[in-house]
Formats: sequence, structure tokens, C-alpha cells
Amino acid sequence: MATDDIRILISYALWGQWGEIAVEREGTARAARAELVAQHRHGEDPAPAMLTELLASMVAISAVAHALDALYGQLVTAEIRVAGPRDDKGREAHIRECLKRRFDTGKRDRGWVSRFQRLFDLRDAAVHAEVKSLPAVPHPSGVSNAGQVNADYSAEEAVEAVDLMLDVLNTCVQNPKPSDADAKAWAVDYGRAVESLTTKLRVSRDARPLVVYRG
Repeated sequence: MATDDIRILISYALWGQWGEIAVEREGTARAARAELVAQHRHGEDPAPAMLTELLASMVAISAVAHALDALYGQLVTAEIRVAGPRDDKGREAHIRECLKRRFDTGKRDRGWVSRFQRLFDLRDAAVHAEVKSLPAVPHPSGVSNAGQVNADYSAEEAVEAVDLMLDVLNTCVQNPKPSDADAKAWAVDYGRAVESLTTKLRVSRDARPLVVYRG
């Protein structure tokens, strides 16, 4: 056989890379929050740290949405695409339907509905941003009022997004449908990657817990 006939095919499940980005940026958002609260407590200007928290949270939230979208891209089948929700349903509905068909998500799926909706609403608002004049609102840090965007893309929202991602990944790894051989193989192949990502998050949060200003 001629060497020209040999091809090496490589594929990537990019949800792993997006997941790493999400965890890293969520950690940056928590670190910025700690800096913000400390600066406020000692009479320094917390605005730069608040901006850092905003930027890191925007990336973390978007990365989680991208990770779940990429997970769908890896797991969806032609049959699921045809039988899935109507085209006018949001991307989050298609993702959840795919996972529900391949894994025993059970009651968790019902709990995911509003969490998925919130995540993708935030992601879409960041991607398709509109300029609006809105009243100032209390910043979740407790240090001051701030713009609505600072509350929407806060460390708390980043934590919630990453929690959802890890909840989805661990649920899928632990509960492939017995009748779905490919889903079972996926759980075996990617179980260690999900465990590693989960441990990395736990270490990061232990090292830098999310703080708020108590006065």
C-alpha cells in the first residue's frame, strides 16, 4: 500500500477544553471578588477588581455554555436530531433532550430546565449584546451598587454556571442508559477527565472561597 493512502484522523471533544477554561476563569472571578472586598474594607477603590470579576465571569459563563454545546455535538445522533425538539426551541432544549435520551438524567433534568435557561440567556446576552440604560442595582459583593451587567456577570453567576456544567458531566458519566452501548463507552472513556475537572474545581474553591462584604 502506498504511504499516500494512509491517513491519520484526529478528533477533539472540545467540551473538555471549554470546561478547563470555565473552571480557570471562575477561579479568577472568585479571586477578584476577594480582592474587591479587601480593597473596600481598607478604603481602596474596588472598581478595578470589580471589572476583573466581570470579565472573568463573562468568560466562565460563556465557556460553560460552549462546553455543553460541544458535549451535545459529541453525543447527538442523526436519530436524536430528527426526533428532537422543534427548530424554534432554544439550543438548551436540544442539549437537554439529547442527554435525556442517552443518559438516565431522571429528576435532575427537571431541575436543569431553569438553570440551562439562565445560562444560555446570559451567554446570548453577552454574545448579542445590546446597549441599554438600566438602573443601578446592588452588586452581589455587598460593597456598593453597580450596573446590571456587573450583577449578571458576577462571581456568583460564574459559580452557578460551573456547578451546572459539572452536575451535567458527572450525571452523564455515572448514568449512561444500559441499552446505549456508545453512551456507556463514552462514560468509561471520559470518566477520568470529568473526575479531574471536578477535583480541580474543588481545590480551587477550597483555596479561594467566594466571599462577600459583611460590613
